[in-house]
Amino acid sequence: GCRLTLVPTTLLAMVDAAVGGKTAVDFRGMKNMVGSFYPAGEVLICIDTLRTLSDKEFLNGLAEVIKHALLSQDEELYKFLLVKKNEILSRESKTLANLVELSLDVKKWYIEQDPTEIKGIRQMLNLGHTFAHALESSSHFGSWSHGAAVAWGTCRALEAGVVLQVTDKAYAGGATKLFKSYGYDIEHRIGRGDWIEFRDHLLKDKKKVDGKVLFVLLQGQGKGVLRALEMPLIQHLVIAKPIF
Repeated sequence: GCRLTLVPTTLLAMVDAAVGGKTAVDFRGMKNMVGSFYPAGEVLICIDTLRTLSDKEFLNGLAEVIKHALLSQDEELYKFLLVKKNEILSRESKTLANLVELSLDVKKWYIEQDPTEIKGIRQMLNLGHTFAHALESSSHFGSWSHGAAVAWGTCRALEAGVVLQVTDKAYAGGATKLFKSYGYDIEHRIGRGDWIEFRDHLLKDKKKVDGKVLFVLLQGQGKGVLRALEMPLIQHLVIAKPIF
């Protein structure tokens, strides 16, 4: 019953964790398995704190911003990331303020459509996360930050969409290029000896329907769809050479 005010000081917290009311924690090596919804009464953001972050931590949050750009109902954030890349990476205060606001507008839209994630609309925000959580868990939350894993996972989801003829290849290629331009390791491959552990973590994902893990794929700008993927396709996506 206490009022909650959040003061996020990282980019990841500003554009993702502080908004939406999710309070889940990891449990037994699985991501976000225990928790509830408790929206903050207010969120106070000071852009100047972003100057204190390491490059790795800054990019940790920026991956979620790029993901939001793909999920946005318009292309404003996507174009902003293309045109303002140098200003963003040099952390100009005004540019970052605009970036955070645009990113929050996207997440806010999805949350307002589906506040407690019961309609399936808010699940679109999990783009890239099913792949990402398995990568984080199988690396024992060490070598991969959440954002870097989300960038990698989103590119795997884009590839899956192309293979299944859900996602336009040119759109997927452009989005992949955007992640790559910001320095993310999106071409990482799971070693064949690590596949079993990756698969096991994947199968523990909480987003299951009738025993099948669901992935967010993109039909186009801001148009997500939930699909179950066959395990041989998943294995190919994380082990074989990228198609882009």
